[in-house]
Amino acid sequence: MASQLPMTVAELISRLKEFPDDWIVVTPGFDESGYDSIQRVETIRIYPLPPARYPEASGYDSVEWGYKKPAGPPFAAVLINW
Repeated sequence: MASQLPMTVAELISRLKEFPDDWIVVTPGFDESGYDSIQRVETIRIYPLPPARYPEASGYDSVEWGYKKPAGPPFAAVLINW
C-alpha cells in the first residue's frame, strides 16, 4: 500500500473553506502516543456530552457510533482525522 503524503497547511485551509464558518472542528481523542498526519477532513454528526468529573471525559460523541448519554441535540461538525 502506497503511503499518502502529509496534508499541507494550504491543503487543510482549502478543505476547511468548504464548510460553514460557524461549525466547530473536532479530532478523535488522543492516547498520547505522538502525532499523525491529517488524512481526512469530513462532516460528521455529533452531540454534546454532559459535564464530567474529569474535563477530558467531557466533550462530544458521535451520533453514528456514540454510546454515551447526550446532553443536547446532535449537530454537524468538521472532523479532522488521520
